[in-house]
This record gives sequence, C-alpha cells and structure tokens, in this order.
Amino acid sequence: MRRILLAPLLAPLLAPLVLLLPACVDRTVSRVDPVQDNVETFDVPTVVERDVDILFVIDSSPSMEEEHASLRNDFGALLDRLDDGPEGLPNVHIGVVSSDMGTAPYNVNSQCRADGGDRGLMTGAACTALGGARFIEDVLDIDGTRRTNYSGALAEVFGCAADVGVDGCGFERHLDAMRTALGGANPGFVRDDAYLAVVFVADEDDCSARDPGLYDPSTPALGPVSDFRCHAQGITCDDDPDPAAPGRREGCVPDESSAYLESIDAYVDFLVGLKGDEDRVIMAAIVGDPDDVQIGVDPQGRPAVLAGCPEGGLGASEPGIRFRELLSRFTHSSLSTLCAGDLRAALAEVGEKIRASTGDMCLSRAIADRNPVREGVQAECSMIEELDGVERVIASCDSGAATPCWRIVVDETCSQGFGRLIIDRAGAPAPDDGRIRAQCTVQ
Repeated sequence: MRRILLAPLLAPLLAPLVLLLPACVDRTVSRVDPVQDNVETFDVPTVVERDVDILFVIDSSPSMEEEHASLRNDFGALLDRLDDGPEGLPNVHIGVVSSDMGTAPYNVNSQCRADGGDRGLMTGAACTALGGARFIEDVLDIDGTRRTNYSGALAEVFGCAADVGVDGCGFERHLDAMRTALGGANPGFVRDDAYLAVVFVADEDDCSARDPGLYDPSTPALGPVSDFRCHAQGITCDDDPDPAAPGRREGCVPDESSAYLESIDAYVDFLVGLKGDEDRVIMAAIVGDPDDVQIGVDPQGRPAVLAGCPEGGLGASEPGIRFRELLSRFTHSSLSTLCAGDLRAALAEVGEKIRASTGDMCLSRAIADRNPVREGVQAECSMIEELDGVERVIASCDSGAATPCWRIVVDETCSQGFGRLIIDRAGAPAPDDGRIRAQCTVQ
C-alpha cells in the first residue's frame, strides 16, 4: 500500500542517464552515487507547513515507570529539534493518551475492565497549568507573538500531561487508542491543514482486537490470559508451527488475516483518510526491538514473549512487531528501541523527523566534494519539483542555470551545522501544493 515517492530520482542513480523532460530542462543531470550511506534524501513540500498536531500514545502498564521518567526528563530534546529551524517552534497541538482501552465486554482483572479504560481521552485536563484543556496549544499569532493555552514552561506542562500512570491494562491497545483519540474523542485537536505526527512509547506490542473475544478469560484455547495471546493470535513467524514452543523466532510480522487482532491496513487507511495524503503523516515509535523475538516461559510457567535488552536499557521490553509494520507503510517514520539508557536520542530523532517532513532541508551530514580540484565544495544533488502532477528538474545555481535553481548555504539554525539545501526563486513565492524530491551526495 505504501507509495514509492522517490521513483523519479532513481533513474539518475542507476546510470548516467539524461532525463528527458520536454519543455522543462535541456541539460544532463549528473549521477548521484547510489550507495545509500552516501546519499541524503529529501521529500518535502515546496512551502513549509507550520501547523503540526503531535499525539503521544504512552503505554500505561506497570512495567513502564523508567520509560515514563525518561520521557518527562528528555522531552526537551524533541523540542530543541523542533525549535531549531529558521522560524522556530512550529504551530503545535500536543496531546497525550494512554494505551488503556479496557477489554470490553470482559472484566479480565482489576486493571483490564469492561469500562473502556481511558477511552482515548487526552490527559491534559488533569494538569493545572492547562486550565482544563485536554491538549497543549502553542501557535504563532498574526502579531508575531505565541498564543498558548498553558502557563509555565512547555516541557514541564508536557511532563504533567505525559504522566499516564502505571496501573493500566496489560492488554495494551495502542493503535485503538490512537484511532479513538484522533477520531473525535478530543474535539479541536486535529486541524484539517496540519501535519499529523503520532509517537508511540511502549515496552510491549500492540494488542488491539478485531474480535474482543481475544480478551475472554474463559477461552484457554487462545493461550494464557496474558499478552502472549496477542502474539499467538496476531503474529506469524518463519517456520513456526507452534507459537508456544520455546526458542528464537525469525521473520516475524503481523498476521493480517488474524481473526482476533485488527489489521495494520485498517490503521493505515484511517490515518491516510484522516489527512488525505500519507505525506502529511509522520509516524514514530520508541519500542522493544522488533527483531529480537524469543519465546520462553513467564514466572507462572506459561508461554511468554521474552523481553529483550534487560540490562543497560530502560528496563526489559518485548518486540514491537506491529509498530514496525505500521511505520513501514509511511515514508516519514522513525523507529527507535528502548535499549538505550534514556530516550534523549530517540526523542531528538523524532523532532528531527517532524521538522524535516514539514519542509526543512537541513543537511545532517557534511556534503561531499565531488571535484576537489576546483576551489570550494562542489556539491552534487539531483532535484525534482512536482507541481500538479508535472515534474521538472531543478538545476544547480552554480551551473549558471536560471531560477528556480538550488544551492547549499550556511545556516546556523540547522542543528548539525552542515548547511541547508534551498531553492533560489529570485524572490518569487514558492508554489503551493508542490513537492521537492532531492538527493545529495554526502561524506
């Protein structure tokens, strides 16, 4: 279902071909080195979008205490990246929901109840600094001042909203919580013209049911009444006739034909339908390593998915297989694991991804000098602008081409200091509703 967005750029990567685009360009586009480690890719709108709605879906099960503390302490790393562009912090809505959606119509235990859990409602109303609002609002007003609905520092207000507790249901329904939160449970959060970013923080995989019979404690054939049920009924691995047999698994992916777990397709369709275009959706997950899948037994002797990286990270975490699959369907995505000692690097990456996806073209690595004999750095990029379905090649300004043309400039607002790729339009405004797709050779 994922669209390949960079197809127009692949030809100049595979061979030194001439791009034949009638009435658009009459020059040969030089080939960019196809080694992916040496190429920085951009796929951004022609006009920087300033509105971004950011939803955090946070696991509220009892094993998440360390992760919650790090999220509150390190959220500033995400804000630093968002605030690092030439225009500062985007116009943001920031909301938080927990993974607890209950197990209706079954009362499984004191945590997993038939009452719908937290029902996808954002948590901000519990924070005094928000004055009863469910989510954070921080936008640039027409007079150049910031309009906010909170008091105090943004990071501290987020820390309050992100305190979802650790007494939530162990059948974590992260994807259901996302869909419910964005589907009308929190009026005013989703803005029609804004980008949407969803960030999952979880140490267990998603267990959103298509058939709530998955949670029925009176059906032992589905597996023990634990989150192993979610794996046994919703994940398929290579050469795995018995999901309960101990041992390592390879090639594990969601079973889209499962009768019990909701398909990943359903959530992709929801998100794309909500924004009208997958380019306007940014997905991120900070979860257990989806490649580290081992089956063993829990302290009660029942089959269980073993948690990885128990030492050196933020506690043990089970593989986030369904998260990885969801993120793979979107061009703008960031997957990090909980195996680091804190969330600072992962949150910084999320901030960088959000900023880059909304039109920022800061280089994250030093540009390669393709002709060291000549004075200065001779950059090599291939760039295409798409407007109303028509593509044209944008040439380098250094080649003497007429505008629009591209150049790399020093920009201290770029966090890494490697410069910014810009389109020189000789003062003309950038066209609306277009996209720039570029690849540059870097060191």
